[in-house]
Amino acid sequence: SLTSIGGNLGLLCNGLILESQNLQYVLPIHWNWLGEYPGYRWWSLFLTASTLFYCFVDTGKVLQAASMIAPFVCIICVSLAVAGSGMAVKEHGHIPTSCLESQTPFWWWGPDTSSGSFWGVFLNVAGVSSYCCFCFAVCSMLPPLRYQMENQGRTLPAVRCSFVVSTFLFLLIMISGYLGFGN
Repeated sequence: SLTSIGGNLGLLCNGLILESQNLQYVLPIHWNWLGEYPGYRWWSLFLTASTLFYCFVDTGKVLQAASMIAPFVCIICVSLAVAGSGMAVKEHGHIPTSCLESQTPFWWWGPDTSSGSFWGVFLNVAGVSSYCCFCFAVCSMLPPLRYQMENQGRTLPAVRCSFVVSTFLFLLIMISGYLGFGN
């Protein structure tokens, strides 16, 4: 359906953006891109190869293999995020006070208003909102998944359970990250 295609396209684009920015942070590329220095664009280009891979393989087998390792990857990622935030909370006393003094307090629940610009605040809120849409865009893939399930009546309870677990994990990561790294 058109909705599923749009949802998958959104997942793909947002995934490439997030992955390329994270890879640029961990393994920076210092090559110019059209006269500028945004190495994350090179990472997006390289990561496009994985998209091409999914176009030409039997995705059923790939998804089956991914479903076997996904719980372990999830447990490791959540554990590392919470551990890193816990270490940051422990080190909070060693942050110089000059770094903690800014227009926006270290712990602030609202959007970052330090730019003083309406558009700056708007873009900050839009960035967070787009990530929220990215996280739950998988809903558009539910109709095809339900069609492929052996017992279609179990779809709704499985989805509810997965949303409860995902929401709990997101809250755990967000709150511990907020306590450790601030606004």
